[in-house]
Amino acid sequence: MAAELQGIVGATEVAFATATANVPPTANLRFTPAPTRTPIPACQDFVVIVPEAIIRDCPDTACAIREVRHEGDVVCVLQRDYESDEWYIVDLDQSAFFTDLAYMHESIIRALNPTPTPTITPTPTLTDTPIPSDTPLPTPPPTDTPNTATPPTRTPTFTPSPTPPLIIG
Repeated sequence: MAAELQGIVGATEVAFATATANVPPTANLRFTPAPTRTPIPACQDFVVIVPEAIIRDCPDTACAIREVRHEGDVVCVLQRDYESDEWYIVDLDQSAFFTDLAYMHESIIRALNPTPTPTITPTPTLTDTPIPSDTPLPTPPPTDTPNTATPPTRTPTFTPSPTPPLIIG
């Protein structure tokens, strides 16, 4: 009976410990839509300009050779490689359903219809233009204008008197 009590007590302790155990809260489950397919850039036609052009698996001359194209062949270029801008990413399968990506170096192909490169338009140089200011203009020199408010002052003038004739006798 003691062993039986121990078993019951032990089982109860285990059940109590399990029931009161700290369980981390469950994460909020939200619906996450599946990612959509990234659209493939438009194909730009490039032409091979060397006798034999090597198409590689990755943008490096040490990468495996996928194909060889010949001078004058047209290649579908999608874009420049992001990490190695001397390499172009080409699509070897131009069907609408699959892409077969490979790499070609910029020195072996050129664009058939290149996009015009914007040129730097020179900005006209600035010229000094006087800015109007509140500086007063020079004042003209004073003039001798009679003041009509005060009457002129009379100045006495000397009038010579006739001299008597001198008689010498």
